[in-house]
Amino acid sequence: MEKTQSITKKLSLIESAWRDYFFTSNFLLSKINYDKIENSNYVGVIIGYLNDSLPFLKTQETRDENSSIFYSIGLLQTIYVQQDLVKELFGVFNLEIKIEKLKNRKLRNKLIGHPISRKEKTKELEMVSLFGYSTDNKNLNYLQYSKKNNFKCEIFEMKIENIIESHFQFLENKFEKILEKINEIFNKYLEILEEILLKIDNLDFES
Repeated sequence: MEKTQSITKKLSLIESAWRDYFFTSNFLLSKINYDKIENSNYVGVIIGYLNDSLPFLKTQETRDENSSIFYSIGLLQTIYVQQDLVKELFGVFNLEIKIEKLKNRKLRNKLIGHPISRKEKTKELEMVSLFGYSTDNKNLNYLQYSKKNNFKCEIFEMKIENIIESHFQFLENKFEKILEKINEIFNKYLEILEEILLKIDNLDFES
């Protein structure tokens, strides 16, 4: 609960900075990777979607095996989409990020994106990954048949709360990085404003 509040607060600060300052200031927009000619507030929509989807990141009661697997698919897909959206925000604020090797992302790709993996050229089977029926609201189980292991069945189990906690740490860290960048840009903005105030008596506003 405390972690969620911290993440929500950081996201709210990013949203306020965007809505109240960046989106209305050509100077601030010039300091980020955003083209005002697009006349689009897609950045605000991204922030809104991140905020709206945060409540999905929680453990919940499930009635049976089918609903447990359905919940796990929804959870992993939500995490995957949020990672993509955070990557887009990093690009907007000229920050570098790598998400391809994140454990949650690789797990989502393995079970949802590409449960059957083949070599691109030869189409030779590499791996098959499937949800296990012992998956419930607390644990995610999956079966893996890999060429590296002669396609012998391997059973893996992950705690749902650990999956969520790992993603929370990702959000907490990345939102903090964005806020640091925003603060850096604001400081430059203040320097210019202070310079104008010092010279305001000598400025020719007509020109």
